[in-house]
Amino acid sequence: MAAEGPIYCVWEAKEGISDSEFQDFIDGPDGVNWGLVALNNNVMKLDLALTGGQTPYESKL
Repeated sequence: MAAEGPIYCVWEAKEGISDSEFQDFIDGPDGVNWGLVALNNNVMKLDLALTGGQTPYESKL
């Protein structure tokens, strides 16, 4: 990462939400952009099989 970007954020989503539903949320009025086009958000799932099922943070759900 560099000062000019990109920025990577880790979000926890409830189980069963689809990629498109989460993309709609993150780009919508309740997401990080507040409905504006300030950021170019790309949703990518973290494959927990690669981490032995461990998340990089404690679950808040």
